[in-house]
Amino acid sequence: MHRRAPVTFALINIFIIQVTGTILFHFLEKWHYIDSFYYTGMIITTIGTSEPVPQNSLTKILAVIF
Repeated sequence: MHRRAPVTFALINIFIIQVTGTILFHFLEKWHYIDSFYYTGMIITTIGTSEPVPQNSLTKILAVIF
């Protein structure tokens, strides 16, 4: 029973980070939601990709923090 709480907590945190990143990249970079969602997912999973590339200095810093 006690093992379920950490897993649930981790999944909720990942979901919150994904949604927050998607919204921030959408508004700061003027990307479509799907591109923002994709980019945030690439950052979270540390897969990395060359597309899309943030152009704004603030979003570059945000990507490093993520």
